[in-house]
Parts: sequence; C-alpha cells; structure tokens
Amino acid sequence: MSEANLTPAAQRAADAYARTVVLLGRCGEASHQADWAALAEHAGALSTAADELSTAAGAVTREEGSVTPGEFHAAAQHAIRRMQPE
Repeated sequence: MSEANLTPAAQRAADAYARTVVLLGRCGEASHQADWAALAEHAGALSTAADELSTAAGAVTREEGSVTPGEFHAAAQHAIRRMQPE
C-alpha cells in the first residue's frame, strides 16, 4: 500500500498526526520566544488536534487491511510539508 493508496481512515490519521506534530512545534517556538498568547492559542489547537488524532487512530484499528509504519509516516511527512509555510 503506497502513500497514495492509504485507506481513508489511515489517511485521516496521518493528517491528524501531522497537525499534532506541527502544532507541537509551534508551541515550542512560542515558548522559546516567551510569546504566551501564541502558546495559549497553539496549545488549545493542539488539544483539539490530539483528540482528532485519537479518534482517527481508533478508526484505523477497526478498518480492514493494514498500513505499515513506513506508509503511515510517509503520508504524515507529506502532510507536514503541506502545512508548512513556504
């Protein structure tokens, strides 16, 4: 199964994982800059993203077929790149 052929649930999980990783990085950046307002905003979004990741991962466990770690992480890396500003 290639990145393009992930099941819908696995793709949602990879996208949710990517959002979580990006937001965690933004929290780190805000804390290093002592930008507490930005940290609060990103942390709130991170909480929502983590809930979405939990739901998406649960859906993958109920799906037929499987996704390898390599396929999952390739899809997540692709999603992370899409989320980064140019």
